[in-house]
Amino acid sequence: MSGAAVMDGAEILTPEAMLAASAARTGLADFGGEGFREGLDLLLADIRALDLDPACVAASAFRIGQSLDTRALAVKGLKRHPELLDQPVRAPVIIAGLVRSGTTALHLLLSLDPQFQGPEHWLTVYPMPRPAREDWDAIPEYRAEKAALDAFLAAAPEAAAVDADRVPELVAARARVEEALSADGLARAARRAAGLPRRAVLDVAFTAIAAASPSPV
Repeated sequence: MSGAAVMDGAEILTPEAMLAASAARTGLADFGGEGFREGLDLLLADIRALDLDPACVAASAFRIGQSLDTRALAVKGLKRHPELLDQPVRAPVIIAGLVRSGTTALHLLLSLDPQFQGPEHWLTVYPMPRPAREDWDAIPEYRAEKAALDAFLAAAPEAAAVDADRVPELVAARARVEEALSADGLARAARRAAGLPRRAVLDVAFTAIAAASPSPV
Protein backbone atom coordinates (compact mmCIF):
# COMPACT_ATOMS: atom_id res chain seq x y z
CA MET A 1 0.00 0.00 0.00
CA SER A 2 1.53 3.29 -1.04
CA GLY A 3 1.82 6.28 1.26
CA ALA A 4 -0.23 8.33 -1.20
CA ALA A 5 -3.14 5.87 -1.03
CA VAL A 6 -3.03 5.87 2.76
CA MET A 7 -2.97 9.66 2.76
CA ASP A 8 -6.04 9.72 0.48
CA GLY A 9 -8.02 7.72 3.04
CA ALA A 10 -6.68 9.76 5.92
CA GLU A 11 -7.76 12.98 4.22
CA ILE A 12 -11.12 11.92 2.78
CA LEU A 13 -12.46 9.65 5.50
CA THR A 14 -12.47 12.12 8.37
CA PRO A 15 -15.66 13.48 9.97
CA GLU A 16 -14.85 17.04 8.99
CA ALA A 17 -14.10 16.14 5.37
CA MET A 18 -17.16 13.91 5.01
CA LEU A 19 -19.52 16.50 6.53
CA ALA A 20 -18.05 19.27 4.39
CA ALA A 21 -18.40 17.16 1.25
CA SER A 22 -22.02 16.37 2.10
CA ALA A 23 -22.79 20.05 2.72
CA ALA A 24 -21.22 20.91 -0.64
CA ARG A 25 -23.37 18.32 -2.44
CA THR A 26 -26.69 19.22 -0.82
CA GLY A 27 -26.22 22.86 0.19
CA LEU A 28 -27.30 21.82 3.71
CA ALA A 29 -25.16 22.07 6.84
CA ASP A 30 -27.72 21.05 9.47
CA PHE A 31 -27.37 17.36 10.31
CA GLY A 32 -29.77 17.48 13.25
CA GLY A 33 -27.54 17.93 16.27
CA GLU A 34 -24.39 16.19 17.40
CA GLY A 35 -25.91 12.91 18.61
CA PHE A 36 -24.71 10.98 15.57
CA ARG A 37 -21.10 12.18 15.72
CA GLU A 38 -19.83 9.54 18.13
CA GLY A 39 -20.88 6.75 15.81
CA LEU A 40 -19.67 8.58 12.70
CA ASP A 41 -16.27 9.26 14.26
CA LEU A 42 -15.89 5.61 15.28
CA LEU A 43 -16.99 4.33 11.88
CA LEU A 44 -14.53 6.51 9.99
CA ALA A 45 -11.66 5.82 12.39
CA ASP A 46 -12.12 2.07 12.03
CA ILE A 47 -12.31 2.27 8.23
CA ARG A 48 -9.19 4.44 8.07
CA ALA A 49 -7.40 1.81 10.17
CA LEU A 50 -8.07 -0.77 7.43
CA ASP A 51 -5.48 0.98 5.22
CA LEU A 52 -7.69 0.74 2.14
CA ASP A 53 -6.70 1.14 -1.47
CA PRO A 54 -8.08 4.16 -3.36
CA ALA A 55 -11.02 2.25 -4.86
CA CYS A 56 -12.21 1.12 -1.44
CA VAL A 57 -11.70 4.60 -0.01
CA ALA A 58 -13.89 6.02 -2.77
CA ALA A 59 -16.54 3.34 -2.23
CA SER A 60 -16.60 3.93 1.52
CA ALA A 61 -16.80 7.69 1.07
CA PHE A 62 -19.70 7.27 -1.37
CA ARG A 63 -21.69 4.99 0.95
CA ILE A 64 -21.23 7.04 4.09
CA GLY A 65 -21.64 10.30 2.20
CA GLN A 66 -25.00 9.14 0.86
CA SER A 67 -26.20 8.46 4.41
CA LEU A 68 -25.06 11.92 5.50
CA ASP A 69 -26.82 13.53 2.53
CA THR A 70 -30.01 11.65 3.37
CA ARG A 71 -29.77 12.70 7.01
CA ALA A 72 -29.42 16.39 6.09
CA LEU A 73 -32.35 16.18 3.66
CA ALA A 74 -34.50 14.40 6.27
CA VAL A 75 -33.68 17.06 8.88
CA LYS A 76 -34.65 19.77 6.40
CA GLY A 77 -37.92 18.03 5.63
CA LEU A 78 -38.82 17.52 9.28
CA LYS A 79 -38.15 21.18 10.02
CA ARG A 80 -40.53 22.15 7.23
CA HIS A 81 -43.16 19.64 8.34
CA PRO A 82 -42.74 19.06 12.10
CA GLU A 83 -46.31 17.81 12.27
CA LEU A 84 -45.15 14.57 10.67
CA LEU A 85 -43.52 13.56 13.94
CA ASP A 86 -46.96 13.51 15.57
CA GLN A 87 -48.52 11.19 13.00
CA PRO A 88 -48.81 7.64 14.35
CA VAL A 89 -48.04 4.59 12.24
CA ARG A 90 -51.21 2.53 12.49
CA ALA A 91 -51.46 -1.22 12.01
CA PRO A 92 -48.18 -1.86 10.18
CA VAL A 93 -48.01 -5.08 8.18
CA ILE A 94 -44.99 -7.22 9.09
CA ILE A 95 -43.86 -9.95 6.68
CA ALA A 96 -41.61 -12.66 8.11
CA GLY A 97 -40.54 -15.97 6.63
CA LEU A 98 -37.68 -18.27 5.79
CA VAL A 99 -35.20 -17.40 3.07
CA ARG A 100 -36.51 -18.06 -0.47
CA SER A 101 -40.06 -18.57 0.83
CA GLY A 102 -41.62 -15.71 -1.15
CA THR A 103 -41.47 -12.86 1.35
CA THR A 104 -39.95 -10.48 -1.20
CA ALA A 105 -42.65 -11.22 -3.76
CA LEU A 106 -45.35 -10.68 -1.13
CA HIS A 107 -43.70 -7.46 0.01
CA LEU A 108 -43.59 -6.10 -3.53
CA LEU A 109 -47.18 -7.16 -4.18
CA LEU A 110 -48.45 -5.40 -1.06
CA SER A 111 -46.47 -2.27 -1.95
CA LEU A 112 -48.68 -1.95 -5.06
CA ASP A 113 -51.82 -1.70 -2.94
CA PRO A 114 -52.76 1.99 -2.43
CA GLN A 115 -53.78 1.37 1.18
CA PHE A 116 -50.09 0.82 2.02
CA GLN A 117 -47.16 3.20 1.62
CA GLY A 118 -43.60 2.16 0.95
CA PRO A 119 -40.95 4.71 -0.03
CA GLU A 120 -39.40 3.89 -3.39
CA HIS A 121 -35.62 3.60 -3.45
CA TRP A 122 -35.00 7.06 -4.91
CA LEU A 123 -37.15 8.66 -2.20
CA THR A 124 -35.06 6.96 0.47
CA VAL A 125 -31.99 8.66 -0.99
CA TYR A 126 -33.69 12.02 -1.57
CA PRO A 127 -36.48 12.25 1.05
CA MET A 128 -39.20 14.73 0.10
CA PRO A 129 -42.99 14.99 0.08
CA ARG A 130 -44.10 12.25 -2.28
CA PRO A 131 -44.61 13.77 -5.75
CA ALA A 132 -47.15 12.44 -8.22
CA ARG A 133 -45.75 9.52 -10.20
CA GLU A 134 -46.28 11.27 -13.52
CA ASP A 135 -43.97 14.10 -12.36
CA TRP A 136 -40.95 11.97 -11.45
CA ASP A 137 -39.18 12.26 -14.79
CA ALA A 138 -39.05 16.04 -14.33
CA ILE A 139 -37.43 15.82 -10.88
CA PRO A 140 -33.59 16.15 -10.96
CA GLU A 141 -33.11 13.94 -7.89
CA TYR A 142 -35.08 11.09 -9.44
CA ARG A 143 -33.20 11.36 -12.71
CA ALA A 144 -29.85 11.43 -10.91
CA GLU A 145 -30.56 8.32 -8.83
CA LYS A 146 -32.03 6.44 -11.78
CA ALA A 147 -28.95 7.24 -13.87
CA ALA A 148 -26.66 6.10 -11.05
CA LEU A 149 -28.51 2.81 -10.68
CA ASP A 150 -28.62 2.26 -14.43
CA ALA A 151 -24.83 2.68 -14.54
CA PHE A 152 -24.45 0.27 -11.61
CA LEU A 153 -26.63 -2.32 -13.34
CA ALA A 154 -24.64 -1.99 -16.55
CA ALA A 155 -21.52 -2.90 -14.57
CA ALA A 156 -23.23 -5.55 -12.38
CA PRO A 157 -26.21 -7.02 -14.28
CA GLU A 158 -26.57 -9.76 -11.66
CA ALA A 159 -28.09 -7.12 -9.36
CA ALA A 160 -31.21 -7.01 -11.50
CA ALA A 161 -33.53 -6.49 -8.52
CA VAL A 162 -32.20 -2.95 -8.06
CA ASP A 163 -34.49 -0.22 -9.34
CA ALA A 164 -35.01 3.44 -8.46
CA ASP A 165 -38.78 2.88 -8.59
CA ARG A 166 -38.76 -0.21 -6.38
CA VAL A 167 -39.82 -0.20 -2.73
CA PRO A 168 -36.91 -1.67 -0.73
CA GLU A 169 -37.44 -4.34 1.88
CA LEU A 170 -37.58 -3.12 5.46
CA VAL A 171 -34.82 -5.44 6.68
CA ALA A 172 -32.52 -3.31 4.56
CA ALA A 173 -34.45 -0.18 5.51
CA ARG A 174 -33.70 -0.72 9.19
CA ALA A 175 -29.98 -0.91 8.50
CA ARG A 176 -30.08 2.29 6.44
CA VAL A 177 -32.08 4.18 9.09
CA GLU A 178 -29.63 3.14 11.79
CA GLU A 179 -26.64 4.22 9.75
CA ALA A 180 -28.16 7.52 8.67
CA LEU A 181 -29.76 8.60 11.93
CA SER A 182 -28.22 6.92 14.97
CA ALA A 183 -24.83 6.97 16.61
CA ASP A 184 -25.41 3.45 17.91
CA GLY A 185 -26.12 2.12 14.41
CA LEU A 186 -23.01 3.77 13.00
CA ALA A 187 -20.92 2.35 15.84
CA ARG A 188 -22.16 -1.19 15.15
CA ALA A 189 -21.52 -0.73 11.44
CA ALA A 190 -17.98 0.38 12.25
CA ARG A 191 -17.29 -2.69 14.34
CA ARG A 192 -18.66 -4.94 11.60
CA ALA A 193 -16.51 -3.22 8.97
CA ALA A 194 -13.38 -3.49 11.12
CA GLY A 195 -13.57 -7.29 11.04
CA LEU A 196 -13.94 -7.62 7.28
CA PRO A 197 -11.26 -8.33 4.70
CA ARG A 198 -10.27 -5.23 2.78
CA ARG A 199 -11.92 -6.31 -0.44
CA ALA A 200 -15.18 -7.00 1.37
CA VAL A 201 -15.46 -3.30 2.19
CA LEU A 202 -16.54 -2.71 -1.41
CA ASP A 203 -19.55 -4.94 -0.82
CA VAL A 204 -20.37 -3.14 2.42
CA ALA A 205 -19.92 0.25 0.81
CA PHE A 206 -22.45 -0.43 -1.91
CA THR A 207 -25.20 -1.88 0.29
CA ALA A 208 -26.94 1.46 -0.23
CA ILE A 209 -28.13 0.05 -3.53
CA ALA A 210 -30.50 -2.29 -1.69
CA ALA A 211 -31.19 -0.17 1.38
CA ALA A 212 -33.68 2.43 2.48
CA SER A 213 -33.56 5.47 4.71
CA PRO A 214 -36.23 7.49 6.55
CA SER A 215 -39.67 7.80 5.05
CA PRO A 216 -40.03 10.77 2.68
CA VAL A 217 -40.84 14.06 4.42
